[in-house]
Amino acid sequence: MSLGEITLFGNIFLDNEERFVRACDSFISMRGVNFNKIIINIRGSFARKFEDFIHTNSFAETTVYRVESGSWFYDSLKLTDKIDSEYTLVWLEDMICMSSDDVNNAVTSMCETSSDILMYTFWNQGKYIDRYRNVDLLSHDFITFLTTRLKIINLYNKTRTPIL
Repeated sequence: MSLGEITLFGNIFLDNEERFVRACDSFISMRGVNFNKIIINIRGSFARKFEDFIHTNSFAETTVYRVESGSWFYDSLKLTDKIDSEYTLVWLEDMICMSSDDVNNAVTSMCETSSDILMYTFWNQGKYIDRYRNVDLLSHDFITFLTTRLKIINLYNKTRTPIL
């Protein structure tokens, strides 16, 4: 494992043409992200078709699984043992990567600040960042971050606001 390696991980269920098309669009949108590895578990009636698409359009070392125990969470947990990179982007099959450069720059900033977790949804229209209104946030080139310590967790718990 070297600094900045990132794995794209997904455990997706494709049971109709619409989901299949959205997954294809989503996968292609991430082509410019510097992934070292792609690990995808595909379930549902369109799994074989999507596996063929992945192998034709892959842009990094790719491993496809077809594990379906009946528990999405359990299967995901089992498959995370296959990840050996420093960072993992958990992929949802209907998200579109608007800027590969932004993702690459954020991962670089994470490496430089030893950050562990990136919330990559623009702070959910401010709802996520409001949780930390009593905490001094730090900034780096492409991320805002904090160091989690017991004191910060206690401050967060005092201002906990529902996200939804």
